[in-house]
Amino acid sequence: MKKKDRTMAISSGVVSLFSQLQTEGFFDDIDSVMEFGAQEMRCLFHAPVMKKCLERFDRLQGLDDKKLGEICNGPSRNFFEALGMDYACVDTSGEDGALVFDLNFDSVADDQRGKFDLLTNFGTAEHVFNQYNAFKAAHDFVRKGGAFMHFMPFLGYVDHGYYSFQPCFYNELAAANDYDILGMWLNPHPRLNLCFIPWKKEILDFLDLKATNNSGLFVLMRKNGDGPFKPPFQGRYEKNYEGEFSAMYTPTVVGGEMGIVSRQALMEGLSAFDLQRVLVGRYLRKAKQFLLRIVR
Repeated sequence: MKKKDRTMAISSGVVSLFSQLQTEGFFDDIDSVMEFGAQEMRCLFHAPVMKKCLERFDRLQGLDDKKLGEICNGPSRNFFEALGMDYACVDTSGEDGALVFDLNFDSVADDQRGKFDLLTNFGTAEHVFNQYNAFKAAHDFVRKGGAFMHFMPFLGYVDHGYYSFQPCFYNELAAANDYDILGMWLNPHPRLNLCFIPWKKEILDFLDLKATNNSGLFVLMRKNGDGPFKPPFQGRYEKNYEGEFSAMYTPTVVGGEMGIVSRQALMEGLSAFDLQRVLVGRYLRKAKQFLLRIVR
């Protein structure tokens, strides 16, 4: 049997994050999960982390060492079912009972649309060429009020997959589709399994940016509406679209470089100085556009 690529399997850091989220009540209304890719667990040397997680979910009673080992170092189905969730996954391999599904082309069937409380994408979508279809499928699988967990390459991972993903990608994906970003964490290297740092752009000042140092972003988002999926238009270029583009895209992001997900978040997160600078910048851009139209 061909050995599976476990580079971004579910690590002990993710399990620890699950423990934290359970304490905060996130999983109170999460009973079902759809997973992109038939994942495996990588927690054999961190069994105490797994035991703590199962204890937080009140699922530890009656668990012997053999069963714990199967959860720590087996298919992710064992983990999610141990937490009490109904589990499903899509994978071209059909492994672990997966629904055979091609994220490049396939559409979510009517009986699967809006069916799941949670979708996990732990190191899968970066291997898919058709990003529009992959994230549309994620959107369609999840019910209104459900959530997404994405954990994919950020810096490094040369030739690991087709893509790496930036904070602005998630921020503007969320803004275009009425998602709330509930959290964004940096894992600076796979060997630092338990190290998940809340994301801030200033972290870049302390990262070693060698090409061989692989880092990932873990992003947690809540789906607020039940409308159709919408691709974002990158916010930093919002001023550039006119005519038919204005009808296709709704401007929902201000300053994509800043990681701002909405105008409300902009107002809440900026100092008075920064707010003044942003407003003056927007005024000058609008004035420039007006003058260019007059000249033409």
